[in-house]
Amino acid sequence: MKIFQNDDGRYCLMILDSDLDEEAFDLFEERELQGGGYTFQGIVEWLIENRLPKDAAARLQDLGAEADNMYLYSEDRALLDQVADLFRATVTDLQQLADVLDQAGEDIE
Repeated sequence: MKIFQNDDGRYCLMILDSDLDEEAFDLFEERELQGGGYTFQGIVEWLIENRLPKDAAARLQDLGAEADNMYLYSEDRALLDQVADLFRATVTDLQQLADVLDQAGEDIE
């Protein structure tokens, strides 16, 4: 996971396949999920909706994914740090990850 400043002055959070442990990918496979950028995007969307203050979503922009990564832009670096921390905590605790996947349901990808 990394956050960098883009040419337009906004910050970008990028989450890559290499940021997750094999155990998280095993859980994705058990649930027949793609397990790459599109799965990460679904998790981040759920975290934004359910774990951040309601006004935070308005300060986030351009959430998207590709096969092996996910990206999210904001002018608020601290907010992206918060999203990264939430994502990291979720994917490193397999029970928490399973709970998020259960609550997100079929909308995860």
